[in-house]
Formats: sequence, structure tokens, C-alpha cells
Amino acid sequence: MQEQLTYRLFEDEDLPGLLRLWEEAGWGTLTPEQWREWFVDGPQGPSLVTVAIDERGEVVAQEVFAPSRAVVGGCEVSALRFSAPIVRKGLRGGSLRDNAHPVVGLFKAAEAAATERGFSVVYSLPEHAWLPIFRIAPRFGIRPFAQAAYSCAALPLEAAQAPEIELATRGFVARGVTEFGEEYEHLWREAKESFPIDCGVVRDKS
Repeated sequence: MQEQLTYRLFEDEDLPGLLRLWEEAGWGTLTPEQWREWFVDGPQGPSLVTVAIDERGEVVAQEVFAPSRAVVGGCEVSALRFSAPIVRKGLRGGSLRDNAHPVVGLFKAAEAAATERGFSVVYSLPEHAWLPIFRIAPRFGIRPFAQAAYSCAALPLEAAQAPEIELATRGFVARGVTEFGEEYEHLWREAKESFPIDCGVVRDKS
């Protein structure tokens, strides 16, 4: 008999069980301080997090949807970027094409909450193997996803010749960034004006 799970938004009292889930599922050890830094005190506000609760009241799966902003058809809207779900090992079996799979329940709970909070777009940067799952989302009552692929991201690095890479990168220095200044605002405005961005994530200093 399949265990009955309840899907809802994360509540503060879920945190100890959620941190145990991270460790048990092999995602590493996460402290309450790290959780707050990553998912509560972000530049766009707290993440929307859904959890699956089993019949014993334990957190057995979670999904994080991080808030961001996107430009769609020239209009800026509130958006959510979702990451890979974390599911207890014993519940990972079965097909993602099954409406009873925890990943489906987590997403449907998030979709309802996102709509109530005024988010207009949910997006991801998935592995290519995920695409069939996005295509069948409407079967589960989830709104259909659009898909986009860009050749610059699909070209393997080894396919380019070393001299070509050297020529293209001459005069540029790659380094880590600690502060995001006005140049990022300028870069984003220039990108919007130079490229046909019908749907894109806002990239500025915030």
C-alpha cells in the first residue's frame, strides 16, 4: 500500500526534520544559519519551499523555489527558479510520469502558492534528461512549460580549437566577483537593447 503524503509550504518547525533529510539523502550537512542565509535572507526575499510530510509527521521530501525577476515580452514580472528536489531514498522509486510521485506533489503545492503570491513565471535550468518530464506536466494538472535551447551552451568546449579560444578571450581577465556595482546595471540594460530577449532572467546588481 502506497504511503499517503501531505504536501504544503514549509513552516519554521519543519527545519530540524528538513536538515535531517538533507543529510540522510546525501546532500551534506546544513546548519540553520546556512539555511537562513541561502533561502530566507536572499536579495529577492525568502524562497518558496514546499515539503512532503508522511503519516508520522516527518519531512520526507522538499523543493526550493528561489524568487527572482524576469522580463517577458518587455514587461518585468516576479519569477521563481526551482532546483532539484530532495526526496528520501525509499520514496525515489517509481516513474516521474506517475501523478503520485512526491516530485509532482511538491510542484503542484508550489504552483498554487506561487499563484496566490503573484508570481507569474516558474523556470529551471535542467539537465537535458529532464525535458520529457516538463513536456508531460499538463497530464498532472500543471501548466505547460515552454522550452529553449541555445547553441552557445550546447557546443562542447573541446569542439573549439585552442587558438580560437585564445583569440576570443584576448584582453579579458576572469575573476571572482565580491561586489556588484553599476557596471552590472549597464550590462543588463545593454543586453536588453542588443539582443532579442523575449523571456529572460533580470541580471543586475541586486
